[in-house]
Amino acid sequence: MDSHIRCIDAGSEYCPCFLSETGDCIVCSHLHGNDFCDCNWCGTCIFNEFYWNGLQMKKSRGSILSRIVDHQFIHRDLILLTLQVPQSMCRALIQPGSYVILRNPEKPSYFDTPISVMEVSEEKSQITVILQEIGAKTKSLLASEKEVLLKGPYWNGIIGLEHLKNLKNKKVLIIARGIAQAPAVPVIKYLHKNKNNIMLILDPGNIQSVFIEKYINLWNLEPIIMDVRSEAGLSHVKNLLQHNEFSLIFSSGSDLLHQDLLQIAKDQEKNIAFSMTNNREICCGEGVCGACSVFAKDGKVLKVCKVQTFVEEILQGGTVHG
Repeated sequence: MDSHIRCIDAGSEYCPCFLSETGDCIVCSHLHGNDFCDCNWCGTCIFNEFYWNGLQMKKSRGSILSRIVDHQFIHRDLILLTLQVPQSMCRALIQPGSYVILRNPEKPSYFDTPISVMEVSEEKSQITVILQEIGAKTKSLLASEKEVLLKGPYWNGIIGLEHLKNLKNKKVLIIARGIAQAPAVPVIKYLHKNKNNIMLILDPGNIQSVFIEKYINLWNLEPIIMDVRSEAGLSHVKNLLQHNEFSLIFSSGSDLLHQDLLQIAKDQEKNIAFSMTNNREICCGEGVCGACSVFAKDGKVLKVCKVQTFVEEILQGGTVHG
């Protein structure tokens, strides 16, 4: 198996998953039909778990009814939603890149909507998400006043997680634009906890709002507010990289933003690690439906709701159709 491809669910309570039964496991070469072990996984053997579980997958994620604790408009079509969840769900959603799949309980499964978790309160057993009212899914979700169906936890909302988790006492540049300010909050919290020096750029983007001031104030950050995708904005980022020794850039925004920032980082030739939000079309979250699939540079199909790999593989890969 490719050494740079990892599965976000490997070793979790949800591993082995559906893919183990169909010969499509992302990590295990045995469960891909090979006669020898060629995996890059250093945890509990996935094939062994599959064997001792009766040659079948472990439990899958189920849906629960989650009470809406708070529902408030924070800016035009932006809604802050606070949900009551079990304590175990809270603990599972703390790490950066966590997301849940929400749905109006009165709607069928194709109204499932993946939403990044912005804040977790273990004390209150609550999570907070930000919704933007755009189309049928979000409109139907917001029409539910008392409770929503919640499925999770899911963890692959960020590509390049290992760069974040390995960083301590380093200098980091975080750039968050528009609605993607939400998934940047757990990243800032995690890096701050590990005593990293954070430089933060916030771009109101199309929503024309900076809505994470509460968290910025908590961590005493002084963000630069700017249109980062403008010529002046990209020039400013380039200048920052030239005059600072950053160990990591985290890009929270569109793929166009990721591509711009990655290219600027490469041009510096400073070997700066790069992490980014995962913007693929996530539907099932289990690697089954194929909505998130992209072609890697070598032609292999990557299920991006589960796969951790080089950011270039995701940005340069073509979407799988048909």
